[in-house]
Amino acid sequence: MKSWLFRCALVCLVAALASEAAAAEPSVNATLEAFRASAGEADPRRAELAAAVAAHPELDPHQSDHAAGLLEVAKYAHDNQRFRESQQRFSRLCGDDPSPAVEDVLSECLFLLAVSSFYLGDFEVAERAAGRASRVAEESSDAIAASKAINLIGAVLMRQGNYVEAIEAYDRAIEFANRSGDESWSARALNNTGLSYTYLRKFDRAIRFFERARDIQHRLGNRRDEAAAIANIGDAYTHKQEYDTAFGYHELALSIREEEGRRDEIALSLHSLGRLQLRVGRLEEAAKNLERCLAIREELGLEPEIAGVLTTLAEVYAEWDPERATAIAERGLERAETLGLRGRRVAALESVAHALTRQGRFQEAYARLCEARSLEQEVSGAQTQEALDDFEARIARDHAERDARTQELVRNVLLIAAAVLLLAGLFGWYLFISKRRALKVLTATHRRLEEAHGELAMQRGELASALGRIELLEGFLPICAHCKDIRDETGDWAPIEIYVSERADVSFTHGICPKCRQRHYPSIEH
Repeated sequence: MKSWLFRCALVCLVAALASEAAAAEPSVNATLEAFRASAGEADPRRAELAAAVAAHPELDPHQSDHAAGLLEVAKYAHDNQRFRESQQRFSRLCGDDPSPAVEDVLSECLFLLAVSSFYLGDFEVAERAAGRASRVAEESSDAIAASKAINLIGAVLMRQGNYVEAIEAYDRAIEFANRSGDESWSARALNNTGLSYTYLRKFDRAIRFFERARDIQHRLGNRRDEAAAIANIGDAYTHKQEYDTAFGYHELALSIREEEGRRDEIALSLHSLGRLQLRVGRLEEAAKNLERCLAIREELGLEPEIAGVLTTLAEVYAEWDPERATAIAERGLERAETLGLRGRRVAALESVAHALTRQGRFQEAYARLCEARSLEQEVSGAQTQEALDDFEARIARDHAERDARTQELVRNVLLIAAAVLLLAGLFGWYLFISKRRALKVLTATHRRLEEAHGELAMQRGELASALGRIELLEGFLPICAHCKDIRDETGDWAPIEIYVSERADVSFTHGICPKCRQRHYPSIEH
């Protein structure tokens, strides 16, 4: 009896759980559908629905209906700079086992995964995802997606201190962008190329790249990217110690970014202004801007950027609180080492050395400074310079070959155009001569026709006149039986000679026939 009751209770419990699960599933789908439908609504509504979706860990990215909603939530997290969340969500959708439901947008998902990982300082994941994204894009002949992914690979290489390799990647990104006709991404790659040259301390060359990027973005109306190029020009002038010029660029970039409302980019401008104010001795303003920058970056979780601002902030505090500056610089150095940022490690080591010097700890400061110089030599030393020179020579050769091909193409086009013009001229001359000859023939024919027409008219007149005369002499003529005079139409009688002369082109001459001579003049011999 007890066994039977236990079985009944177990069946009821299983049924209840199944019913609860069935009731929960429509709730998940309804939440996803509501989130997708709220695309045009205000952020609070979207945030609430995104949180509701996140509360359902049972969502399966391999189910098409779930994957579509998860993709929207991942993009929403990325757009709101919640990079840790977006990295996790994109990893589920397009990681090692990508969802078939995102196959059509796999390249975009991988790119956004790479971007999120890049901002989080997870460069290994970022480089791997960007590499996959570029391969997928190239296989599908999506030049712009390939350009975006390769551009990001260059950014990872640049952060790792591989500046020449980064420049090579940016050159490939520019090539793909030009192939797609998208000037905006070409300008972004130009801007990043300028950053690499800035790290290599080739500031004039960097400014030329930044200015090209700025001009393109200004023409296209891309204010955010234009502000990035303007800020980078300001950084280059800061390194050149042209501080007044640098302030103008940085203040303009900050005003544009505040209008656009991108907090990560506002932090960039605050960091640049802080560095510049440190250079000119405006320490209180520098500390204020850098603390604000640090707060934004810590809130957004931008680990690589936090390392940079900590280094700069340590330099500011070294002037009045060296111990605090040392602690801050050590934090920045630790983050740079953890993330593998060789360029940031050099700056952090220099900052630590400066703070130790201010405390009078010269031996420790010297050791840190030697470590910084050694690392700097590794990053931008002779080997890097040789690689850069080799790359620039290769680029110059490529450009020369491209120019030669272009000139040859132009020459061939000009030759073809000249041949076409010559043929057209000859054909025109042939038509002119043919027309002229035809005109002469027509003129002569017309003249002969006119002459023939005149002759015909004369003949027609003569025939008409003859016909008239013939008509006048036709019919019966009343003639006298004795004197042979003829009566005309008026009733008058006239000799036959006069009558005929008046009506025909005939003149009479008189003679005498043999018969009449015999009769009238018998005495006259022949």
